[in-house]
Amino acid sequence: MKLLCSCIRLLKYIYNITFTVQGSENLNIKQSYVIVCNHQTNFDLLAMAEVLPERCVPITKKELLYWGPLGFSGWLCNLVFIDRKKKHQARDTLRHLAERMQHEKLRIWVYPEGTRNREGTMLPFKRGAFHLAIKAQVPIVPIVISSYADFYSFKDKRFEPGNIIVRILPKIETQGLDLQDISGLVESTHRMMQDTFNDISGKIVQRRMRDSNCL
Repeated sequence: MKLLCSCIRLLKYIYNITFTVQGSENLNIKQSYVIVCNHQTNFDLLAMAEVLPERCVPITKKELLYWGPLGFSGWLCNLVFIDRKKKHQARDTLRHLAERMQHEKLRIWVYPEGTRNREGTMLPFKRGAFHLAIKAQVPIVPIVISSYADFYSFKDKRFEPGNIIVRILPKIETQGLDLQDISGLVESTHRMMQDTFNDISGKIVQRRMRDSNCL
């Protein structure tokens, strides 16, 4: 996984993208945990490569397996591919991961929105990541990536050099929670991450305006 991340990080120089990482200390957790992160575009891979902790396995859609060299690289790095159309199989995969997390210092990276989302608000979270964390009784670590709208627009075919803020929030404990607590956990985490997204995306716009005024 380190080799793949090193290769992905090179792309930021090609695309002229800089990263500001906030809260790195919140990943200094010795036990297993589940990372939940918002999902916008394929640029999320660059952000993930900036902060991915050791022994962390991203969960991704099975379709990625067929994306040429990228899919093959992911397979070599033991990414967990889930077929979203086969829910029973997906549940079995999560159950197996929960067992591994209880015996190994394994970290899991999940995009709980389930699909890419270019809007200014996050999609409702799917429960899989939260079910996994409660089942394994491990913390959840939210990671929020700022909006790319300041420098990138798929619709307008616009791409400029830009800055991305990645903010790592303090862990959310699940010790003592059971499956009846999932709804509240999902809602509070979604609200916290949406508020953070609004905050750091606003800071990007302010920084751009400040830099423009200095020219």
